[in-house]
This record gives sequence, structure tokens and C-alpha cells, in this order.
Amino acid sequence: MGINVEIDYDAADKIVVESLKEQYSNISTMLEQRCVDTSKDNYGMFHNNKKKDIVAIKKLLKSFEDVLRYNMLEEDLVAFKEEVEDNEIAKDDEYDFDDGNGKVPAHKHYHGNGWVADTAQVDDSVYVGENAQVYGSAKVYGSAEVCGNAKVYDSAEVFGDAEVYDSAEVFGDAEVCGKSKVYDNAQVFGNAQVFGNAKVCGNAQVFDNAKVHGSAVVYGNAQVSDNVHVCGNAQVFGNAKVYGYGSAVIFDNAKVYGNAVVYSNAQVYGNAVVYSNAQVYGNAVVYGDAKVYGDAKVYGNAVVFGYAKVYGNAKVYGSVEVCGYAVVSEELKNKNEIAKDDEYDFDDGNGKVSAHKHEKGGGWVADTAEVDDSVYVGENAKVYGSAKVYGSAKVYGNAQVYGRAVVYGDAKVYGSAKVFGYAKVYGNAKVFDDVHVCGNAKVCGNAVVFGYAKVCGNTVMRRARRCSIR
Repeated sequence: MGINVEIDYDAADKIVVESLKEQYSNISTMLEQRCVDTSKDNYGMFHNNKKKDIVAIKKLLKSFEDVLRYNMLEEDLVAFKEEVEDNEIAKDDEYDFDDGNGKVPAHKHYHGNGWVADTAQVDDSVYVGENAQVYGSAKVYGSAEVCGNAKVYDSAEVFGDAEVYDSAEVFGDAEVCGKSKVYDNAQVFGNAQVFGNAKVCGNAQVFDNAKVHGSAVVYGNAQVSDNVHVCGNAQVFGNAKVYGYGSAVIFDNAKVYGNAVVYSNAQVYGNAVVYSNAQVYGNAVVYGDAKVYGDAKVYGNAVVFGYAKVYGNAKVYGSVEVCGYAVVSEELKNKNEIAKDDEYDFDDGNGKVSAHKHEKGGGWVADTAEVDDSVYVGENAKVYGSAKVYGSAKVYGNAQVYGRAVVYGDAKVYGSAKVFGYAKVYGNAKVFDDVHVCGNAKVCGNAVVFGYAKVCGNTVMRRARRCSIR
């Protein structure tokens, strides 16, 4: 005997829909909890890997939504989803990165809670700070950190132990890696690379195919672009610009700053400095301890090196060499105009001999003499022959030290005094006026010799004061 059962399909559909809605809400809550969970070793619904688990939960949620859409009117489904969101049950799976694409699928990174687009690739080992953003097709991996208000986007990559923070941006196809740092309002973009221990900060921009590496620093409002390399311990700052599709290089301890511009195939290295409104370009090279500043221009195949200075409105070009302690403030263009202040006549009967102006004071020093950088040799003073001056000694006024004489310690020789022969002046001794110290004489300790005195032979003066007056 059969039983007739009448099924209320509307009621059944309602039960199914309510069940689906409940499951949808539960899964939404689960997704929200999974997204904001900052634990690294938690266990998810489908995977122990948080990122994979979020993706799986989203897929499941989408499946429930599709079934609900089949059983509900579209407007009812929309109203239901809005209700879920109003009750803060919904997932945080969309975010507007303010790049013109509106809201896109995204999640909060478990390590730092910063926003990461689902299209980006960010390793679990990476730290993405709460206000930082990684989106587009960007990749961040290794032990890298992106924090503050920093952004990494497009196809840029940040990896290794690199740090991008404050309001810095890395985008385009740029790479920041190693132990490098990009911070403040700096931007690295295009195909630029920053690596090693390099730093880019302030409002600086590094772009195109430029490379900043080693321990180099680019900061201020500086711009480094095209195929340029800035490396070693070099610094580019202020409003300086370094660019060119040649092979411009700034390296060693060189500095380019102010409103200076270095471009084309130019090279600046050693301890060289280019600053103010100076320009170095073409195949020009500036190195050593040279300085180019003011409105000076060095270009062509010109070379500036040693302790040379090029400044003012000077133009140095062609195949000119400016070296030694030369000072150029006007135009040099011919190869024969080689600016070398490398000869001087000390009026000792030997005519012109190889010499240079001492960096500290500008006095003439023969290349045969030995004078330390720490020594002061005044503009009109002279040290020549086989003389030696070292320590904190000072030779100035119209004083002369020559022969095989030695001046050292904190000794001072000045006025029109002369120290020559095998004489020695050292300690805190002072020799000045028209004094002559010669032969094997020694003036040392706190001795003071002045007037027209002559100290010669094997005389030793330690504390005495001696004055000879005509």
C-alpha cells in the first residue's frame, strides 16, 4: 500500500537557501579571521600556509555565492551580501590601491598586516607594515621589509635584506636588493637597480637603467638616470643630476652636489668633488683630489686630477690636462695648454725644478722635499732641497726651509727666517724674524729665537731666548 507525500517545493527551496546563507556567513567570518590572523604557525581550513588557505576559502565562498545566485533573485542576493558586510562578517578581500583600478582582490599580509594585492607575490618571510602597500605584479621576498607608507608596485622587485620605508616608492621594473635602503620620499623606478649597501633617500630619484650600489648614497633632490653607475662610497646629493646613455660613472669617494651636472661618458672618482653649478661631460675625467666648481665646465677629452681646481667661468676641454696643484679660472682648450704648476725656481742656483703648491697654505714645495699633509706651508713660504717638514709644524711668512734641514713637532718657522744645512727645529720651538739656523744646530723644547740671530755649528737651544740686533 503506497503513501502519497505532497512536497512543498517552495518551503524546501527556502530551507536550502537559508542553509546556504548561513554557510556563506560562516565562511565569510572564517575568511575575515584568517586574513587578520598574525600568527605564522596557525592551522587553516584547507592549508597550513595562510596565503593558500585564503585563496581556497575565497574559492569556496564564490561557489556558495554561485549556488545562491541560482536560487535567489539577483537583487535579493545583493541585499544579503550588503547585510553581511554591514554586520562586519564579510572578508577584507578587496582594496583600492588608488592606482586608478578601483578595488581589486587583496589581503592583509600576516607579517605586518599591510595590504597586498592578490596579483603580487609576497613571501611569508617578508614584513609589510600596516600602512605599506604591495600591488600590481610586484614581488617582495627574502627578508625584505616594506613599511611606513611605502609602496612597491608594477613589476618592481624588492628582496634580500633590502628595506623600503617612510613614503618611498619602488615601481616599474626596478630592483632593490642586498642590504640597500630606500626611504624618505625617494623613488626608484624604470629599470633602475639599487643594491649592496647603497642608500637612496630624501627626495632623490633613481630611474631608467641607473645603478646605485656599493655603499653609495643618493639623497636630497638628486637625480640619477639613464645608464649611470654610482658606486663605491660615492655621494650624489643636493640638486645634482647624473645621467647619460654613455657610461657615466661616479665612484670611490667622489661627491657630486649642489646644482652640478655630470653626464654622457664622464667619470668622477677618487676623492674628486664636482659641485655648485659645474658641469662635467663628454669623455671628461675628474679624479684624485681635484675640484670642479662655480660655473666651470670640463668636457671633451679633458682630464682634471691631482689637487687641481677648476672654477669660476672656466672651460677646460679638448685634450687638456689640468693636474698637480694647478688652478684654472679661464678657458683652456689646446693640448699644449697643459696646466701644471709643477715647476718653480727657488732662486738657489738650480733654476726651475719640479715642485708643487702645498695643499695646506699654498706655499711652494719642491718634489724632492718631504712635507706631510698635516703641515702648514704659507703662501710665500718655501720648502726645497731635501728638507723635511712634518707633524703639526708651520712654515709661513717668507720663511725658507732647505738643504737637509728638518722641522717637526709643533715648531714654527716664520717671518724671514731660514733653516738650512742639517739643522733641526722641533718641539714647541719658534724661529722668526731674520734668524738663520744652520749647520748641525738644534732649536727645540720651548726655545724662541728671533731678531737677527744666527744659530749654527753644533749649538743646541732648548729654553733660551737669543736675540741679535744690528
